[in-house]
Amino acid sequence: MQKITGVFLITFFFIFNVYAGIVAKTLAIVNNEIITTKDLQDYCMVVQSRVDGKTEDFCDTQDGLDEVLNMLIEDKLIITYAKKKDVEVSDSWVKGRLDEIAASYGSQTEFESVLIAKGLTMATLRAKIADQYLSKFVVEREIKATITISPAEVRDYYIQNIDKFTMPEVYKFVMASSNDKVELDMMAGVIADSGIKIAMSEYKDALTEIELPIEDMRKDMADVIRTIEQNAYKLALIEDKYYLIYLESIVPPQKRELRDVQPVVYGMLWETEFKKRFGEWIEKLKEESVIKILSE
Repeated sequence: MQKITGVFLITFFFIFNVYAGIVAKTLAIVNNEIITTKDLQDYCMVVQSRVDGKTEDFCDTQDGLDEVLNMLIEDKLIITYAKKKDVEVSDSWVKGRLDEIAASYGSQTEFESVLIAKGLTMATLRAKIADQYLSKFVVEREIKATITISPAEVRDYYIQNIDKFTMPEVYKFVMASSNDKVELDMMAGVIADSGIKIAMSEYKDALTEIELPIEDMRKDMADVIRTIEQNAYKLALIEDKYYLIYLESIVPPQKRELRDVQPVVYGMLWETEFKKRFGEWIEKLKEESVIKILSE
């Protein structure tokens, strides 16, 4: 049975942060192990460095903090499980990673100053690195090593989702834009009299070759291009600007062969299976643990 409780309108436990000299509130207790506001703050820094596009605001909202706290709890459960299963981390791996981190700073003095500023010591950093390896190794052993995706599964997914592997219809056209309609009329005249290649040679700085699926175009532009015959041009006014568009060809949709997309399909199926199994495994760890979330 899952043993997770929330305690409301209570006085928080306090522990002193001996490194930063501040009082940290206890946010959660996981199998008698305390998670403090300092732990959450440190973990936020790690999460922000992992998540693209969320480095500034990820932990600035309550929803973000709640999500990060859940991630921190899950990490602790994984590390505890790894220790119970006697997963070993070589001292040489920890030292190697520690040396890599130190080498990224200008000097050993600068590195140690950063550690102090973050409320860390060399010993606590070593412990954090060891925990990272523990988590990595146990997930690889318990989850990743058990996943197999057969060629039949890859083939079936490809057949059932063939639309995902069909390249869309592509329009190849040449375009120029200007506020001066007369300038574009002159280009259109060269196209009509001498052809598009001569026009592109004479107006190479103005005329641009473009290849795009119709769904990737602006709607007003797409509406115009749909009305143009192949090897023909049109001069159109779109949002107070003139456009000269010459449609060279339309490449029909093309199906990508299974042999070309097999690695992509395999990766998609593997990732889906990993997320499913990892989620089930984490839920099982939670059910077997005592987790107490504290809040005001």
